[in-house]
Amino acid sequence: MVIMKQLLLSLFLVASTGLFAQTTILDFESPMTSTTYQYFGSSLDGTLNNIIANPDPSGINTSAMVADHVKPAGAQTWAGAFPNPGLQIPADMTSDNQVCIKVWFPAPGNVGIKLEGSSTGPNWLNTVDVTEAQTWTEVCVDVNTPSIEAPNEPAFGHVYPTVTLFFDFGTSPAEDVTYYWDDLTTQSGGGVTDGDITFSVDMNNYTGTFTTVYVSGTMNGWSGDGNPLSDPDGDGIWTGTIANIPLGVQEYKFTLDNWTGQEEFGDKSYTCTITDPSGQFT
Repeated sequence: MVIMKQLLLSLFLVASTGLFAQTTILDFESPMTSTTYQYFGSSLDGTLNNIIANPDPSGINTSAMVADHVKPAGAQTWAGAFPNPGLQIPADMTSDNQVCIKVWFPAPGNVGIKLEGSSTGPNWLNTVDVTEAQTWTEVCVDVNTPSIEAPNEPAFGHVYPTVTLFFDFGTSPAEDVTYYWDDLTTQSGGGVTDGDITFSVDMNNYTGTFTTVYVSGTMNGWSGDGNPLSDPDGDGIWTGTIANIPLGVQEYKFTLDNWTGQEEFGDKSYTCTITDPSGQFT
């Protein structure tokens, strides 16, 4: 079986100059944007959190009502909470590219955000550090990044009816810890857009005969001759750039002379993700 490589157009590709947009999922100021969260993974299993008056109406959050979240001593590292009743406004990631939340932490930590229940894509989980303590701060996760759980795919392009939250994900506290949160939103703008990708392949160890190397994939409809690479200096390194590749995961492989030859990977798969500003794959 042939398995295609994947690339992810990451946040280092190109900055968007589009307008900022935001959808409020929860702000606890109206019935449509309010619900309670049910705890799991701790001694509070099955109980609900509280919607309370803002204990610190200052800085970026002066709104009247917020939610609390208690992580009891000895809680599981994966203890968290899910909406019950369910959200009335889903996390629509078909156009927005970030999920954001305002939090108040007693000490620096992290928030885990899990998107669940999409009919078109797998669940998605990622964490974001909270560096400010005892003040309201907003943190966001980019849904174009792969999930930290299998199958490790981005959430962009899917709609999720459930947003599960984890506070200090990966740790078990020695004593009860209380956090506050508000303004769960999805946002777009200031993120990433389509981007240009340069492909390169070393053909020096290939022993067959060919005329031209191509790159074929989902970004060009698996065309066998639509995107040729070139080797003008004859050093055996074939390169070429494809402009305006759509944001998200793309599968691709290097092919020869309109599919007379192609990469074979056996039973292995490879994920190529841009992870630094220089645009290098890893």
